[in-house]
Amino acid sequence: MELTKLLGLMMLVLVEEKVAKLVLAEEEAECSGGADIAN
Repeated sequence: MELTKLLGLMMLVLVEEKVAKLVLAEEEAECSGGADIAN
């Protein structure tokens, strides 16, 4: 059960990081750094 909770927390952190990067990408849409976020 603890492992499942840990994996769930890790997934939440990864999702939050992806969302944050997407928000930054939208704010800096003209920047060429958007290509790195696509990966």
